[in-house]
Amino acid sequence: MDRNMKDLVETLNFIKNNMATKSDITDVTEDMAGIKQDVADIKETLDEHTRSLNIITEDLKTNLDKRLQPEVRVTNLEKRVRI
Repeated sequence: MDRNMKDLVETLNFIKNNMATKSDITDVTEDMAGIKQDVADIKETLDEHTRSLNIITEDLKTNLDKRLQPEVRVTNLEKRVRI
């Protein structure tokens, strides 16, 4: 067998031994479907946490405003009394 034919046979054997089969592609496709579902579940959880964090942030702003109102009123009263 000449050198070119031997190289060709080696290359073809390598391709045959390492090429993905229909079964391999099906397995990868199924794995990807599972991964997509996992990502969707994680995104849903993250969205829920983001909503909760936004609610907490707004509550903190509202409560801060409510706490500052009496302080402002007391400061105004103190100014009046000192006058």
